[in-house]
Amino acid sequence: MKLKTIPELYIIRSKKINNITLMILGCLLFIMLLFNIRSKIKEINKNEKAKALSAFFSISKKTQFIMSTLYTLKFDDKFNEYILKNENDVEYQYLKSILHKKITTGNNIYGSIGYLINFSTNKLNYYMTSTGIIDKKTFYKNNKFFGNIEEKIRSISDDGNYINIFINDKSYLNLNKSYWIIKLDKKSFFYEVGDRKNWYMKLDSILNLSDLENIKINSDIVKKISEMHKNSSSFKESIKVNGRNLHIFYLPEFDIELYYYQPEINIIRIIVMEAGKGIIQFLLLYLIIAIIINLIISPIKELAQKMGYGNEKETAEITYIKTKIDELSTTNVELTGRVKELSEIQKRKKLKDSLLGIPNGQDIGKFLWEKEYRIILMEIYDVDSIKNMYDNFRISKEFVMKYFMNEAIFEVVDIDFKSIAIIIENFPREEMEEILTNLIFHIERNFSLYFVAAVTDRYRDLKELPAAYRIAKKIMDYKYIYKQYKVIFQDIVNDNHLNKYYYPIQLEAKLISKTLGANVSEVKKVIQEIFGNDIEQKLTDKKSIREFSGLLYNTLNRILIQLNEMNMGEINKNADITGILKISDVKELKNTFEEIVTELCNFIKENSEIDIKTIKNSIEKYLLLNYMKDISLENLADYLGYSFKYASILFKKIMGDNFKNYLSLYRIKKAKEIMKNKEYKIKELAEMVGYNSSNTFIRTFRKYEGVSPGKYFFNIDSDI
Repeated sequence: MKLKTIPELYIIRSKKINNITLMILGCLLFIMLLFNIRSKIKEINKNEKAKALSAFFSISKKTQFIMSTLYTLKFDDKFNEYILKNENDVEYQYLKSILHKKITTGNNIYGSIGYLINFSTNKLNYYMTSTGIIDKKTFYKNNKFFGNIEEKIRSISDDGNYINIFINDKSYLNLNKSYWIIKLDKKSFFYEVGDRKNWYMKLDSILNLSDLENIKINSDIVKKISEMHKNSSSFKESIKVNGRNLHIFYLPEFDIELYYYQPEINIIRIIVMEAGKGIIQFLLLYLIIAIIINLIISPIKELAQKMGYGNEKETAEITYIKTKIDELSTTNVELTGRVKELSEIQKRKKLKDSLLGIPNGQDIGKFLWEKEYRIILMEIYDVDSIKNMYDNFRISKEFVMKYFMNEAIFEVVDIDFKSIAIIIENFPREEMEEILTNLIFHIERNFSLYFVAAVTDRYRDLKELPAAYRIAKKIMDYKYIYKQYKVIFQDIVNDNHLNKYYYPIQLEAKLISKTLGANVSEVKKVIQEIFGNDIEQKLTDKKSIREFSGLLYNTLNRILIQLNEMNMGEINKNADITGILKISDVKELKNTFEEIVTELCNFIKENSEIDIKTIKNSIEKYLLLNYMKDISLENLADYLGYSFKYASILFKKIMGDNFKNYLSLYRIKKAKEIMKNKEYKIKELAEMVGYNSSNTFIRTFRKYEGVSPGKYFFNIDSDI
């Protein structure tokens, strides 16, 4: 047997290494191809779902706007008068023409958004539309509504260009039924969805949103949609139908479901494209390896031989390898730190989703401990009164994390711009209260942020995280009632309080403002917010109703106090609000409260002692004499002799804008007048019209005029 020489053995060894390298690269290419195909399909599904969600949210906002439009129209005084009148009344035709004009004018605006509103009642034999008065039967026929449509609560139809939605208000003003037909233009109202042939709508029938004639509807998808039960959530996860995703959405305003049947994914095209990419990547990788071998490794070996390392070339190679290992180690440390940072961000997102009750398919047990825990919700007491809040809040959050570092096992979760939640292992209440009190004290002293902490009872099961967070939120709602506490524990706010139904102070302030402005329609909207849709389920006994009526009584008292400031104190002699405390029925309580507040609005409107013209002259005189000074609404309120709050309402009502905007426009107008007569430097001009800083003057001038004052006056001089 002939022995092979050393060069021959080297060639054989090199070929084996090349073959092994090619095999490894080929396997990597195949694995990468499968991974890329799977990732591409996931990406397409994700993008299609995101596109469908975006389109749905846009459509949902429009439907909310439609219902708001109907609500505003139904509370219009003329509309209510028209509903209450008989055809024989003298004002009936006049009110009919006014209402028809409102609908026509509104439809001219709504048509640009993509919908039209049409109105009728069970006593009328016609519909009011943007094109005129149309006979009911003809209108139903034109809009593809057949049969006894008025017996239905909701119904939809398709007339080719429009989706028509029939809404039956069962009882309005306890008199008769009112009917509304909303016409949704397929092209403009649903323009976000793009190709509408894959979108379906379901109420009492199933419609396709496409406006193309002779379009072929997928019978399998229609059958699947017809078998599905309605889901009241706005979106639920996609389901598979014939290998394609079906995304389901819900519009609560119309009680309608929308379905998006995702187009079929072209798997063959993806395989071809990804295979092409993989081959190119394989060739590039092979080329890079060849270049490294020929241009880096070989020259290093030759250089080592020339430097006398001919017999010790292994030493040079080892040195080179050690250098590369050190470089890789440094890179690995950097990447490990970045991965740890990203993992921490991902963990906090998962914890936040769990707190808020958002399903994310993750087991949070791997993030937390199997011990008893509490939820601490820390929130800034009064956001509006704090300057530089965002920077200080960020620093405070870091301080909280450092403060707890040596005290307990915990996780901090960002909630929003003013509050953070802390999931912390349970330890004695006295220790926790002392730690939190000291923490809040240090934050107040160092960062000028005034926090209050709400602490829940102990929990064991991590599945109760959302419920524990909701309890913490309810406790925080009582921060104004228990303002003497910096730390509010759950046992302070007992179960009775947690289950009470009440409305926040911000909503009460809104009601008082609308009442003082004598805005009846807005007042009714706020009262609806106060009572909500599920109040009867929450106020189930006489005690809870009595407590809630006490809150309403206090609100009415605060309105009467404001009326005293408006020199309308004589209403206190006639207004009997104590009767509201004796009511034990929720519906009667709402009706009585609404009647009292409406009477107050009417009283303010009819018996106001304010001479609008005199006060307007006083305001204009005050501005003329003082616009060049540093003045505020407080100064004007003192001059007029009213409270700050009432002066604010009065100014906007008389002058048509708030004090700040009106004063800015007034000063800019005066600046223009001054510059017409004589030229001044911008700084001098700013001081002459009441600005302490030329930068503030320039910024304000550009806000209202669109250009800087220098450019504005230069253009005027050029025109002259």
